[in-house]
Amino acid sequence: MTGNVTFSSQLSGTTITTSGATTIGGQLTIDNIPNNDTLTYLLASNSGVVSYRNYSSLNIPTSANAPTYAGLTLNGGLNGTSGNFSTTLQVTGAVTLSSGLSGTTITASSLTTSGDITCEGNSVNAAIAAVNNLMTQYLGSVTTTNATATTVFTIPTSSGKSYLIETYYSAWNSTASASTNNAAVGRYMEMYVNASGSVAYITTLMNNTNTGSGLSAITTERTVSGSNILVQVTGLASTNIVWNVHCEVLVS
Repeated sequence: MTGNVTFSSQLSGTTITTSGATTIGGQLTIDNIPNNDTLTYLLASNSGVVSYRNYSSLNIPTSANAPTYAGLTLNGGLNGTSGNFSTTLQVTGAVTLSSGLSGTTITASSLTTSGDITCEGNSVNAAIAAVNNLMTQYLGSVTTTNATATTVFTIPTSSGKSYLIETYYSAWNSTASASTNNAAVGRYMEMYVNASGSVAYITTLMNNTNTGSGLSAITTERTVSGSNILVQVTGLASTNIVWNVHCEVLVS
């Protein structure tokens, strides 16, 4: 076509070559858009405001161009395959979901969902904040290879607050053969208080462990550093020990 082309409804699945303008009053669907700025150049008009758009400014998610948003609200699920994001979704603000979340990597300052969150993979390190910031749950997995203390979580505290921390852990010597002697579990409950900026340990309310003879020298610690509480584990020299740790922090 050598003149202008105008559509009053949506356009999809059609190839158009024109030296003039193409005006569409409805929806425009473009499949397999070239990821090259020199091949993608669109003139967009909205309420009299006209701007040119190339591939970079369209912010189309690909493996090489993960989208970044200041905030995101979804009324449906986000699963990485049904018309959403197949790559990492980076959000600098809050993410709110009214449905479930599965199969997608999200980096955000906060995540709120009324549906399920499914985390897949062998290593998960996450903090899940509950309603009104009264309780936070920490889930983590680390592997130690020596007898040096490893910090699994760093729990921040605020001045004028008391903290009840319950920690569960399971440990497994993956270097040795399968045996009950190479396994350990434990559960602790402790109280901390940040009176005026620095947090202090107050008392232990529970200390239950069951450790196999092959792991008798491993330790777990909750130590303080300024206003932070460090949840740490210490393994054995030249030994691969897999730790799964869960902390519940109740604030008052």
